[in-house]
This record gives sequence, structure tokens and C-alpha cells, in this order.
Amino acid sequence: MNPSFAHHRFEEQTDLTPRAIALKSPDLSVTYRTLNGWSNVLGNQLSAYSEETEEIIAVLLKDKILQIVSLLAVLKTGKLFVPVDPAFSNSR
Repeated sequence: MNPSFAHHRFEEQTDLTPRAIALKSPDLSVTYRTLNGWSNVLGNQLSAYSEETEEIIAVLLKDKILQIVSLLAVLKTGKLFVPVDPAFSNSR
């Protein structure tokens, strides 16, 4: 693993502290192990449904935890993550 990539650093931290809280919101606390599992599942689904020629995956989500899950998943596929702000107008 190349530790200079964010998702690799995240996985290293998951190996070191799997039960530690990685993300916390008012409604939910997520451990490194759980977050890694969720991002692996989504990353596998993205790989199965996206073509090899697709380099960019845009994500439109309001939930911050789901944004981070999506970011990790997209990075694990080797694609480029583009967050889309739901506040932007549709004409853009």
C-alpha cells in the first residue's frame, strides 16, 4: 500500500484502531471498521457498475457521513471524486 494516498492511510488506521470512533454526528457514531466496511461495499458496487473508461464519479449527498463513505469508496476504485453541492442551481 502506498501510504501517501488518503484511503490507504485510512485503512492503516483501521488496522490499528478498528473499534475507535472515526466519525461522529449528533445521531450516529461510526467506527473505523464499520466505515471501512461501508466504503468497501460501495466501492465494489461502483466498480461493478462503472465502466473502465469512466474516470470521474460525481456525488450529490447532504449527509456528511455518507459523503465520507462515498469519498473513500470512489478513491478505492481509483476514480476521481467530485462532490456536487445541492445548493448549486440546476442550470449549471
